[in-house]
Amino acid sequence: MVNRLQLKNNWHRYLFAVIIGLFVLQGAYFALRIKFELPPDEGYHFEFIKQYSEVLYTPENSPETYQFGPINHKPYLYHFLFGKLLHLNIFGIEDFVFIRLLNIFLGVATIITTYKITSIFTKRKTTKLLSAFLIANTLMFVFLSGSINYDNLVNLLAALSILFTLKFTKSRELRFLLLFISTACAGVLTKISFIPLALTLGLIISMDIIFSQLKNLRINPIEFKKQINILNILLFATSMILIVLSLRLYIGNFLNFGGFEPSCDQVLTQEQCLNDPIYTRAIEGQSTQPENLMNPFEYFFRWYFYMQQKSLGILAHQTMIKPLKYLIPYNILIILSLFLYLKHPKLIKQDRKLLIYLGITVISYLLILAFYQNYQTYLATGEIGRALQGRYAFPVLSGVYMLFLYPFDKYLNKKHRLILYILITAIFLWGGFFFFITNVPGSWLR
Repeated sequence: MVNRLQLKNNWHRYLFAVIIGLFVLQGAYFALRIKFELPPDEGYHFEFIKQYSEVLYTPENSPETYQFGPINHKPYLYHFLFGKLLHLNIFGIEDFVFIRLLNIFLGVATIITTYKITSIFTKRKTTKLLSAFLIANTLMFVFLSGSINYDNLVNLLAALSILFTLKFTKSRELRFLLLFISTACAGVLTKISFIPLALTLGLIISMDIIFSQLKNLRINPIEFKKQINILNILLFATSMILIVLSLRLYIGNFLNFGGFEPSCDQVLTQEQCLNDPIYTRAIEGQSTQPENLMNPFEYFFRWYFYMQQKSLGILAHQTMIKPLKYLIPYNILIILSLFLYLKHPKLIKQDRKLLIYLGITVISYLLILAFYQNYQTYLATGEIGRALQGRYAFPVLSGVYMLFLYPFDKYLNKKHRLILYILITAIFLWGGFFFFITNVPGSWLR
C-alpha cells in the first residue's frame, strides 16, 4: 500500500528520472561511438582545451596556438574550465572521450533548467515533464551534448539567465538578480554571441524595475535588508568578479582594437593567421561576389526551414538532415499552438507579463540570429547555408518549448491535452534517437 501511494504521489519524479536517464544513455552513446572530430568544430575545441590544461590561466600567443587565432583575446570560460577538468581523467580512457562524457552533464543541467522555466508558468506535471522531454529528444541537442563544444555551456548559461530573469521579475528576490548577473557574465566569457541575449535580459530587468517604480511598487527597504545574508554576499562577490573579467576582456579589446573581439590579423601576422581555420574561412567568403540575392522576407522563409532541419536532424562535419516532408508534423503542431494563442488571447492574462518577457527574449534573439548574423553572411557569400547552424538557436530553446506548450496547457481540457501530449511524445521519439539509429552510416562510428 505504501509503495503504491509513493508511486501515485511521486510518479512525475520517476518519469523525470527516466527522461534524464535516457538522455544520458543517448549522450553516452554519441560520446563513445561517434568518430573524433565528426561533431562540429570538435577538434578545434579539444585542442583549445588542451592549451588551457597546460597553463594556470590563459596561454600566450605562440606557434602552438596560432591555429586558434589571438587566443588570449577570445572568450575562454569553457576551455578554461574543461582544461582544468581534463586533469581529473585518471580512468585510462581517451582524453577526448572523457571531455565528451563531462559535456553530457551540461545537457542534463539544461534539461533541468528547462523544467524549472516551465514550472514558473504551470503547476501541471505533464506539461513540465513534456518540456524536459522535448529538449532531451531534440536530436542535434543530444548529439551536441555528447561532443566537445562550447555551445553546451552557452546553452546552459542562457537557460539559467532566462530562468533567473523570470524569477527576479516575478519575486523581486535579490539572489535571482545576482544569479542572473553571474550567469550572464559567465555566458559572455564563454562566447561573444551571448552578448545580445545578456543585453536583452538586462534591459527587460531594468524596464521592469522602472515600470514597477512608476506604479509605486518600490522595493520595501526593510524587506530588502532582510535579503542581505551570507549567500547573497557570496553571490554579489561572484557577480563582481565575473563583471570585472568580462569588462577586462571586452573593453580591453575595444580600446586596443576597436571591437569586442579583434580579427586575427589585428593581433598576429597574416602568415600566422593562415593557421586559423576561422580566419581562412572568412577570407574565402570575402572572395565571392554573389548575385541575385533573396530579399529579407524570402530569406527568412528559407531560414526557418533550414533551422528546423538542422535542429531536428544533425549538422556536423557530416550531415543527417531530415527531408522537408518529415517536418510537416512539427509544423502542424506549431500552427496549432499559434492558433490557440490567437483564438484565446485573454486567457494569458494570468502570466501576461512573464510571457511577454519570455516572448521578447526568444523573438529578439532569433531575429538577431537570422538577420544580423545569418542574413549578413548570406549577403557576403551568396550561400544560404554558410554558418547557418540549428544549434545557434539552442540558447533560447527552453523558452521556445515553453511558449509552444503554454496554450495546450491552458486551453485544452484534460482528455484533449493528454491525447495531444502523447502525439507530441511519439513524434519526438520517432524523430530523435530512433531516427538517428535507423539512418546512421557506418562511417560515423568508431
